[in-house]
Amino acid sequence: MEQPFVVGKPVTGKYFIDREKELKRLSAILSGTSKGDINNVILLGLRRTGKSSILLNIKDKFSKNKKIIPVIFDAYGISTKERFSRSFINKVLDSYVEETGNKAYKEKIKKLLSQKYDKIKNKLSNFDIVVSEFVTFHTKFRETIANEDELLEDALQYPEKLGNNKKITFVIMIDEFQELLKWGDEFLKMFRRLVQSQSHIAYVLSGSAPTVMKEMVYDSKSPFYKQLIEVHVTPLTEESVYSFIKNRLKTVKISIDNTSLQRIFELSRDFPDYVQRLGLQIYLNCFEKNKKSVKNDDVEKAYSEMIIQLDPDFNNIFKTFSDLEKEILIALSNNIESPSAIASEIRKPQSSLPKTLTRLINQDIVEKYREGKYRMMDAIFSDWLGRRFTNITT
Repeated sequence: MEQPFVVGKPVTGKYFIDREKELKRLSAILSGTSKGDINNVILLGLRRTGKSSILLNIKDKFSKNKKIIPVIFDAYGISTKERFSRSFINKVLDSYVEETGNKAYKEKIKKLLSQKYDKIKNKLSNFDIVVSEFVTFHTKFRETIANEDELLEDALQYPEKLGNNKKITFVIMIDEFQELLKWGDEFLKMFRRLVQSQSHIAYVLSGSAPTVMKEMVYDSKSPFYKQLIEVHVTPLTEESVYSFIKNRLKTVKISIDNTSLQRIFELSRDFPDYVQRLGLQIYLNCFEKNKKSVKNDDVEKAYSEMIIQLDPDFNNIFKTFSDLEKEILIALSNNIESPSAIASEIRKPQSSLPKTLTRLINQDIVEKYREGKYRMMDAIFSDWLGRRFTNITT
């Protein structure tokens, strides 16, 4: 039986919800890459809004173009420059082999890397750049105490050298780019210098901390000030959610009325991940009871179960906050929205809140949605907190 919904990974095709506007914009910006018309993009959106799925769909689109090699590199959890360098250059090679079907290169590299560098270094000039540059890079890890900044620059230069040698171009999409900002302005200056000098690579820098990422483009002190084209991941439309849920349930012969569709739209808060999760839970509940139609009560039940299933994920996120941040978030989740009311609720002086609220805003956890009023940006996370730490006075 066909699975109507997919949860926990990027999706394409029939499982992809809307985002036609973003795909068209990105395609238009990047379409000239193979002709040397290079534009670099910053893709902005909160977690669970479908950025990774957009990147995967762009990859699928450019996979049909023999002169463009699309690469998706996930920077989430990258701890060191050395780890980034090794993972990045491996990903570039894997993408090149995947798109060209030239598996012989990878086998040749494996054989060379199994030997000692002293035995092969004089032979490397006999190989093309795909092999020689890659092997030289990796032997630095084995033979010397490598400078991590040098490794980082070598890795980022590899696709440019490969593109120049093979007369191809790359669209390199770095997901969760905000993870690399911990390396500071010196990293950004070096990265910008490389980006400006490269003529075979277009970059898409995607991040789930939009406020921090936007500073790269709009802070006049940033090395990337006004250097990137901004593409926002916009909210899902009501029509797209209705159509997606209805059509996916139809594949498993389950009907749903408009009132229930509207409630799914309201509860999912325009987040594709939550639309998929809620849809899947509704389907599973119907499957267990052999139900062929969905009513509003079914949606409410599935939503409560979805919140429970998200407990480990939300709990891990919540643990990362300081005690004061936790108390502020709990207050917000109980619809206590003004600084004075929050201070009273958590028994702290109001003067202790501004810096912490600003930090939460910069992390895209909280937003100031009107003068003197704050709320959490992920309403499902807020609902989870509110259910876990219910304030009986509200």
